[in-house]
Amino acid sequence: MPEQSLLTDEVRALIGSETPAGTVQVTPRGWRHAVEVYTGRVPAETPAPGESVSGYAIAALETENGGTSRIPDLMPNSLLIANQWEFERPLRMGETLTASSRIVDITERFGGRFGYSIDFRTESVYRDAAGAVVARGGITMTQYDAARRPLGRGCWMTVDSSSIREGDELPLLHIQPSLGMVIRFCALQWTFPVFFYDADAARAAGLPGTIVPGPLKVGLLYRAVDEWLGGAGWVRQVRAAHRRPDPTNSPIDIAGRVARVYEEGGKRRADLELAIINQEGQPSVRGFAVVEFH
Repeated sequence: MPEQSLLTDEVRALIGSETPAGTVQVTPRGWRHAVEVYTGRVPAETPAPGESVSGYAIAALETENGGTSRIPDLMPNSLLIANQWEFERPLRMGETLTASSRIVDITERFGGRFGYSIDFRTESVYRDAAGAVVARGGITMTQYDAARRPLGRGCWMTVDSSSIREGDELPLLHIQPSLGMVIRFCALQWTFPVFFYDADAARAAGLPGTIVPGPLKVGLLYRAVDEWLGGAGWVRQVRAAHRRPDPTNSPIDIAGRVARVYEEGGKRRADLELAIINQEGQPSVRGFAVVEFH
């Protein structure tokens, strides 16, 4: 633990700071790569221009947007601990969006698995030509000093929205994220943190070995909900809180239940509670999603 807090007035002044707005596009190439990464399938056809596409494509937009706001390196190690995607409407093939990102909050923690750490929460916003918000992406990164730390088989069908009830469970989605999947995800994002593919580097950072990236896991949560919905609706929001790392090549189950069914804005919606369960039966991720039925 440092002798004094690293959360200085200069660091606090970064809260609210924004990166300059730029443009990103939902491209066939980016969409195809995202689908291959998150589902393991090669799409037979590409959606026509203007047609709605799965929210996976936001991962490619995050890459073009440069990822996150400029976060200072205050400590030697960093790890993603939470992230979310939120959509005001489905993304559309070929559309060009204006993207900007900002630092929403900065906090510090004392004790816990990493000892002293600092958390940075950022948000990226994507707007259409009229200035309307289409989607948001948020992440929370924690910075820490590793040297000082305290020692798919699911059966899917299109859901009948009229029969959905609170308490209904989603079918389990069984996945074993491989190192190949992780490397393809890194290529999609064009970012290659060494602890995702180098076991020695991962252990040096205080991790059990190579791990599955957090944004990949939130995309897998999206996949579980999207496949459950089939053509009955679309995913408005998905978010995840990462409780513990998932080692590469270890099997995981994605579970979910319907927490609430309601009407809002003349649309039928449902809130879902989600979880990624590791092979020890422990939740490694707690998630939440909002879906809207057609």
